[in-house]
Amino acid sequence: MASTTPAKKTDWEAPGHRDDVLAVLEDLLDGHPEVKRGKMFGLPAFSVGGKVFATLFGDGVALKLPPDTIDRLADDEIAPFRAMGKTMTGWVQISRPEAESYAADAPLFETSIGYVAEQAAQPKAAPKRKKAA
Repeated sequence: MASTTPAKKTDWEAPGHRDDVLAVLEDLLDGHPEVKRGKMFGLPAFSVGGKVFATLFGDGVALKLPPDTIDRLADDEIAPFRAMGKTMTGWVQISRPEAESYAADAPLFETSIGYVAEQAAQPKAAPKRKKAA
């Protein structure tokens, strides 16, 4: 018998990315052999220790940062990161009109790399086992 549960509907479409911003980020992160290129949401992303810390998203870059860093940000071009209609806790969206302007955000990228590398190095909690009935 066929399932009566409706299939999940996804109305979300990837917003694309700016190649000029990608080129600036590649240059900015070039001196970090621990940083790897990959994808997140089907878009170019950068990871450290197997965890993504930055992804190109629409007209800017989503960046994972420590909460205290996010709390101190006072920049009209930085906002909470929203993907698929949800705000992603611990992430911000930087949207600079000029791609070259992202070079000035190097300290934020350095903070993100360190923060995510530290998270990646933490031992993973053992999965909870179900009790036998």
